[in-house]
Amino acid sequence: MAQKRRRRKLTEIKAAYLKRGDIYNRRGDYDKAKAVFFKALAIDADSPTVHSSIAIIYMRQGMFEEADKYITDALLLDPSCESTYEVLELSEKEQKKQEEENK
Repeated sequence: MAQKRRRRKLTEIKAAYLKRGDIYNRRGDYDKAKAVFFKALAIDADSPTVHSSIAIIYMRQGMFEEADKYITDALLLDPSCESTYEVLELSEKEQKKQEEENK
């Protein structure tokens, strides 16, 4: 019973971290967003949502190799997660855009 409550509480904390990270991301405060997402990752390392969220932050910072690592991890955790494929597509578009700007 106590273990069930603990798991439920950790799930609630992870959800709060994801929500806070999304807020920081929308504000453009990527360092704070990344820090909060890593707290969520410490709670649930098997969450494709957390991995994708971290990938988005790295992508926004132009760190595409790091973003790709987290996208790959998310896909390995759940190959059927549609939102991860959306993040992958967005990352590919952003990389192409950056390459074009650097020409």
